[in-house]
Amino acid sequence: MFDLTYTDRLPLVPEAILRQHKVHEPHDTRFRAAARLLQALWRDRRDIPMGFYVNGKGRKTALGSRLSAFAAAAGANFLSPDLQRLTRRELAYREPGAMIDEHRVWSNMLSSMPLTFNLFGGLKLNRDLAHAVCRTLWPELVQDICHIQFEHSPGRGDRTFTDDGTAFDVLLSCRDAQGAKTFVAIEVKYSEAMVEPAARGRPRYEELSETCGLYHDPADPTLRTSPY
Repeated sequence: MFDLTYTDRLPLVPEAILRQHKVHEPHDTRFRAAARLLQALWRDRRDIPMGFYVNGKGRKTALGSRLSAFAAAAGANFLSPDLQRLTRRELAYREPGAMIDEHRVWSNMLSSMPLTFNLFGGLKLNRDLAHAVCRTLWPELVQDICHIQFEHSPGRGDRTFTDDGTAFDVLLSCRDAQGAKTFVAIEVKYSEAMVEPAARGRPRYEELSETCGLYHDPADPTLRTSPY
């Protein structure tokens, strides 16, 4: 008997299947195509109406990984009503300058923004769950969780830091077993290929690469290309 289980790769989904489910996007990576199809299947099985996107020519095109305006407004992009309510509250009280695209949050099933709330929102809603998960993942850092924040920056545009809009998707403010303050900062990615255009270089980035003490060779050009 042959073992037909492949754990080291994703399926190469036939174009006909992608077109059938309105998720054929020629520039998708193999991962993104598979993820987009799974999102469309998840939506179909729950009878959630499909949305669309507008292309560069202003034409509306149905897309299986998007939610209709009605479904988006109803919070269908979230796994439970509690997570939907949490997201609405977090967006209402977001930090000044926080870079959140609400259209992506509510209607784009392939975005890392709703994924962040679906994945980590439960920790903010359930303190016992948060402690159990984080003590398992980071036992040397987490004994107690003081606060969980989304799209948080200790100082947007602050010259002391990166002097830009950089933020953490999730920040866990904690204390370790000795009572010292610790934190866990998380960047969430989903369907990004990590080959997107590199961020624009800034003088402050060069200064930080020299002074932070993280790199054997702060001048290495690799640090200035994607995905770094």
